[in-house]
Amino acid sequence: MASTVSSGSLLESLYSITLDGTDDYIDLGTGISLGTADFTISLWVKTADFHNKYFISEFVDSDNRWFFEANSDDPPELSFVQVIGGTAHTTYNDTSGNINLDSHQNVWTHIAISADRDGNVKGYVNGVAGSAITGQATNLTTTANTFIGRYSSTYSAIQVDEVSIWNAALDEASVQAIYNKGGQYDLTSGLSIGTESLVAYYRMGNGTFDDKINGVIHDQHASGFGSEMVTNGHFNTNTAGWTNNLSGDSTITQGSFGGRDGVARVVIDTNGQGDRFEHDITWEKDCLYYFSVDVYLLSGKFRIDGDDLDIVGAGPGSDANVLGTITYDAAVDDRWRTLTGYARGGRTGGVDEIWIRSSSVAAEFYIDNLSVKKLNGIPGLTSDANGSGFNFTSDVP
Repeated sequence: MASTVSSGSLLESLYSITLDGTDDYIDLGTGISLGTADFTISLWVKTADFHNKYFISEFVDSDNRWFFEANSDDPPELSFVQVIGGTAHTTYNDTSGNINLDSHQNVWTHIAISADRDGNVKGYVNGVAGSAITGQATNLTTTANTFIGRYSSTYSAIQVDEVSIWNAALDEASVQAIYNKGGQYDLTSGLSIGTESLVAYYRMGNGTFDDKINGVIHDQHASGFGSEMVTNGHFNTNTAGWTNNLSGDSTITQGSFGGRDGVARVVIDTNGQGDRFEHDITWEKDCLYYFSVDVYLLSGKFRIDGDDLDIVGAGPGSDANVLGTITYDAAVDDRWRTLTGYARGGRTGGVDEIWIRSSSVAAEFYIDNLSVKKLNGIPGLTSDANGSGFNFTSDVP
């Protein structure tokens, strides 16, 4: 389906992200499904060497996978490979001679692949079309996570910006228009086919609600958050909605502290290692959730986590299979702290829980304004979710 990019609106590009080629990648979860529709993948990339660079991929196993890459040929060619049930439905290699990726080393380069279900597949570099092939790109639906900068256990040393995925085959004029804007174009507006053809859009630190500290890249196609999932996280009058799973001298009461009225006081006694304060939450599989809580720690440790069968950790201090565990055991500093983190749902259906507790030691702390909200769209989570291993840079297209 042809489409035309109009003049649209401009956005200043301030950041891109650098992936180190060792263990860095961006995980988009299982929300991306090219299915049986037309599709286009578009992004800006910068690298010292284009050989064997994977831009975006899904990998279930060797018989079920797809990836968009620059291959190992000399010079490297733009390539798209799709294997479903062990059969290669479409393998695209640009052999036109129009594109020499060796000449684009160390400079920002716009890469795109466009395919329709009539079998027309075409690659683009900086708006220049490569080979057009006739194949059949069918059934790109998989159950695997989609990754940027990773294919299976192989990682790519690249800088990435302005990644967009469409369920339409953008024509040459549209791809050229995106390239001509140099990464400054707002892809959520200005398309004659409408924004419904934009499946996902990542601005790599420039986007609304992007969280560079926690390593979360919001989907600009549907940015924002869902409704509050905690029914009583403010504790203004009581602790309704929460279940006490306590023993010994552990207690939870409602009152005032630290200049605030309406907070919850939690005391975990020395023997209460399994004690916790619980709230029911229903997670959706592979959706990403944001949580925040104000904590005033008097002694011991504070921890927020949940049922390890139902959620997967993603956030500062998280372990595998927990809801972004946060442990604060610094010296008492007489102040409220706002702690934030993310988690990804591990299964669909059923009532799950978040837990407020200590971490195998006696503790006393106050909590207030606990919030959990689902991120809209198909957000991306960096492989180092606390952001310390990633370089968000002002080097942009």
